[in-house]
Amino acid sequence: MLITTNELKSGMLVAPVLANLGPIEELSFKPNPGEVEEIFTLSLSHLCNPQNRGYTHFRVGDKYGYTLPVFCNGKHRVWGLTAVALDHTLKLIVPS
Repeated sequence: MLITTNELKSGMLVAPVLANLGPIEELSFKPNPGEVEEIFTLSLSHLCNPQNRGYTHFRVGDKYGYTLPVFCNGKHRVWGLTAVALDHTLKLIVPS
């Protein structure tokens, strides 16, 4: 298990947790439908493939604001705070 804490520009502390839970088929998830629409998995090799990664550029008013990572897989997109935490975690466990 890997736990790291990152402080974001907003001052929010984030501690991503990476764990081996065993075969995914043996797990039973009960997501809150008000918060989670769908559960999907992405392999580490998929996440590390540059063809599956990109960046979203945000504007603040009429000027460039900031850039955040995004991970793509068909109709699925990992973006926002989840993508930032994932990007930081991948840099720790798979240095390039």
